Amino acid sequence: MVYLVGAGPGDPGLITVKALELLGKADVVLYDRLVESSLLYETKPACVLIDVGKKTGKHTKTQNEIIDLLVKYGSSGQTVVRLKGGDPFLFGRGGEEAERLGEEGIPFAIVPGVSALNAVTAYAGIPVTHRDYASSVGIATGHGAGAKSDDPVRWREMARAVDTIVVFMGVGTVGTIVGELVEGGLDKDTPAAVVEHGTTPAQRIITGTLETIADVIREEAVSPPALLVIGKTASLTGTLDWYKPGPLAGLRIGITRPLSQAKAMNERLVTLGARNVPMPTIKTVDTIDTDEVREVMRIIPDYDFIVFSSVNGVDSFFRALKTYGFDARALFGTVIACIGPVTAEACERYGVRADLTAERFIAEGLVEALFEKTDVKGKRFLLVRSDIGRNTLNDELTGSGALVSQAVFYSTQREELTDHTLELISAGGIDMITFTSSSTVDNFFAQTGRGSLNKKVKLASIGPQTSKTIRYYGHEPYVEATVYTTEGLVDAILDAETKKPR
Repeated sequence: MVYLVGAGPGDPGLITVKALELLGKADVVLYDRLVESSLLYETKPACVLIDVGKKTGKHTKTQNEIIDLLVKYGSSGQTVVRLKGGDPFLFGRGGEEAERLGEEGIPFAIVPGVSALNAVTAYAGIPVTHRDYASSVGIATGHGAGAKSDDPVRWREMARAVDTIVVFMGVGTVGTIVGELVEGGLDKDTPAAVVEHGTTPAQRIITGTLETIADVIREEAVSPPALLVIGKTASLTGTLDWYKPGPLAGLRIGITRPLSQAKAMNERLVTLGARNVPMPTIKTVDTIDTDEVREVMRIIPDYDFIVFSSVNGVDSFFRALKTYGFDARALFGTVIACIGPVTAEACERYGVRADLTAERFIAEGLVEALFEKTDVKGKRFLLVRSDIGRNTLNDELTGSGALVSQAVFYSTQREELTDHTLELISAGGIDMITFTSSSTVDNFFAQTGRGSLNKKVKLASIGPQTSKTIRYYGHEPYVEATVYTTEGLVDAILDAETKKPR
């Protein structure tokens, strides 16, 4: 089944409940460039994500190629979501895609989205209708207005037919459009406004009249996506302009954490006004079908302590516990030790409360806590770890007489950055990049190159070890969290940005 889904005009909060449900179920998502990329956090870990974005002068995929992909994946029996900016049937080319799917006998459904027509104008404080000023609305695309002979829009007739005119994709051809409207009889003093990046923290409203708006757009260097509104209600924006983005408005922040683990961080940054770009550089894969894990699972009730250093370790361990025929009862009498409160919270989701949580969210912190609370000599420890974990804890415990077993429950692997992401990075389209582990740093620079970053790009680190790795690649962290969690990292970013002179 293929779903042609409208994602709304920019603010991720404007996506519909049905669209969110489908994103969570999708096996494949083909998404446009204008779709707010943070919506990709709503997909499941195994979902195939395909960037089919288009922008002026450069297409990741042509429209025919996009349709071919829909046919390919739609024919495979998978759940496919074609995620489109705004509404699929309002300048979204959803009609063309639906026609082809119908011809191929592939079942499809349309999920309408909130259109820029009503959302962008509302966020700009421009009612498209008003009892005193406007009883009719005309919408058009400005895409073909560069050549009057080929333009499908009858601008002169529209000038006489409606009270409010809303133009999509009209920034590049606004001179022709306003000229035609004046020729059609519309007063040159008619109020006009253009809303750039509407409903997002980067929203900007430029006003003028039908006579001046083309010059103002050029002088202010307005860039797509932008919506042009012409009519008496455009003059109300100054009075009704209610939208006030948060303290991080204007910041485009890259998140290198895996998609499946970054949703809470993304949501908080969005609430603060940031526009986030998912750019996961790592992914975790269970390695629980190994002789090493089978052996420790066989004797799991015999351990005195089980130590978790990450949420990933907790999740992989409990999947292994189930796989090998155990449940939480097998841990009765075992001391559960965690590095950091987030790891401890992950244990609680499985019905197990941590007995010991390190106040310092690194291995050294847990060593201090263990040695303070207990004599480890002769005690049996299981360290649940990844394939790239540090040996600090093992060395300290072994040196103090503990009997330590280590087992790799998950592997940290490189996640490839998309072409769109690499393009954003190289073009300076990212203001800040967040790193939540040394492996996210290593895999980022492995793909972008040591000297690839513009000096204006700020790097935010979750803690000392991550900062050390950032410095290895020749960069100084802009901020380093004092509490080594994603929440602490966001706090550090907020603190640094709000203290900056404006």
